[in-house]
Amino acid sequence: MIQKRIVLIVILVVVMSSMLKATDVSRQNIERFAEYLYENGDYSRASYEYLRILHLFDNNHTEILQLNLKIGKCFGFLNDYKNARKYFNVCLNSGLEKTIYDEAVIHMGWMLFRQGNYNQSISFLKEKQRSPDNQLINTLILADSLCSGDAKSSKELIKTYKTEEHPFIQPFEKYLDILNNIKRKSPLKAGLLSAILPGSGRVYSGRIKEGLVSMVSFFATSYLAYEGFRDQGIKSFRGWLFGSIGAFLYIGNIYGSVISARITNQKIDSNYKKGIEISLKFYIHD
Repeated sequence: MIQKRIVLIVILVVVMSSMLKATDVSRQNIERFAEYLYENGDYSRASYEYLRILHLFDNNHTEILQLNLKIGKCFGFLNDYKNARKYFNVCLNSGLEKTIYDEAVIHMGWMLFRQGNYNQSISFLKEKQRSPDNQLINTLILADSLCSGDAKSSKELIKTYKTEEHPFIQPFEKYLDILNNIKRKSPLKAGLLSAILPGSGRVYSGRIKEGLVSMVSFFATSYLAYEGFRDQGIKSFRGWLFGSIGAFLYIGNIYGSVISARITNQKIDSNYKKGIEISLKFYIHD
């Protein structure tokens, strides 16, 4: 009887050991698959796999924080900022693992940067920054400052970082020069130019072909209207038709020139900020 019990116990131990080993292998496979998905940019499925690991297995404190960090990054790349903040905050509120804490701060600031919330990113980074010599956080603050158009603060930051022999500073110095020399187009000036000479506002905004087409179209319809009134007098159908078209083109040119100036400025700002983002992404390894 005792021997049978011993045999049963041994069998039970073997079965439980096999189950535990199977569980470990299963976790490893899920983790590898999650990493594979993450590295290949499939953040939606990667987040699901990380969540499975977080909720299905017993994880120590460090593992829990690492998983929350990964999940936060996934949601950040998916532009699901609400959930990204939720998981980043787990890392920030714990604060026990310095490396994980700093990485959560950087990626939260990086997420705000990509949203275009530059001033909010600066405030967040300065509030959460524990060490003033964290060069990645400082670089991100500088990038935010440059993108927000604050040339004075950017100049002071560059001067400070140069003194500290900041290794990441060089690529961003040129953007301060660009910021100081950006020549934006005035929508008011563009509108006034088109009011004086239809199409000239578009030319001023850099849309030369559009401006010339507008100019030719306006003068062509104006001439046809003139011919109609000259030949048939005030009752000329052709005169009123082309005159109306000319008036429509005239007003449309003024409005279009204002919009053209704004679009040109948006492109200038977009290219400037995109360059900073590319330079910044080189240092922030996702």
